[in-house]
Amino acid sequence: MQREMLSSLATLEGLTKRPRLLDVDDAIHLLRGGRFARRIAGACDRVICGNAWLADVYSGWARDVVILPTGVDADRYHPIEKTQADRLVIGWIGTAANFPYLESLEPALKIVLARYDHVDLRIVSNARPSFPTIDSSRWSFVQWSEPREVSEIQATDIGLMPLADTDWARGKCSFKMLQYMACGKPVIVSPIGMNADILAMDTLGIGARGIDEWVDALDLLVASHAERSRLGRAGRTVIERTFSLTMLVPKLAHHLRDV
Repeated sequence: MQREMLSSLATLEGLTKRPRLLDVDDAIHLLRGGRFARRIAGACDRVICGNAWLADVYSGWARDVVILPTGVDADRYHPIEKTQADRLVIGWIGTAANFPYLESLEPALKIVLARYDHVDLRIVSNARPSFPTIDSSRWSFVQWSEPREVSEIQATDIGLMPLADTDWARGKCSFKMLQYMACGKPVIVSPIGMNADILAMDTLGIGARGIDEWVDALDLLVASHAERSRLGRAGRTVIERTFSLTMLVPKLAHHLRDV
């Protein structure tokens, strides 16, 4: 089972045929006080969690908990040489539900865009965000579509993943960050939850807290092509070593067969 059958409710999960496995990659237990999550986890023979923080939570409710991180198709998400070298693109990809994280960076982005004439901001999402204090000529919105998703990430130079310091953010499995890394992009992220765990694997990006740290991180990467390339290569290596589907599918198969 991937999450609950009905959002935030325990319904027929306990009536399904055993063995039962539950896959969790978000902090769904924070909804409705978590009673449904405890019931479903307790009825399952194994819970597969996307990060260590989720595993720690579910280990109190389930008999068998394993960690299997979110995977990235490293053949589909891969680095390419940019065709337009005169403009530098700072990119963010995600759904409108995560706009509060993105929009919290507006002061830092405004400073950086005003400082560098050759830098643009590109947002790929299902809806258009609001940046009332940033010159509209300095940022663009691209409607998300599956066929264009990879090429839009490949067209950026720096990937952003801001988060708030909350338990809901700690439940996230850093997929945005992993997408950028798979395409060989350096990342600037909030060092919260799994983001911090991935940053600790290698020098592949920058963790930033507060507007000043975000501005400093953007300054550093905007100014240095060599640093962007170095971090991007390190990130790609971590993907191939730890987060590629080639590495993770056999592990998932083992967890399914072994239960």
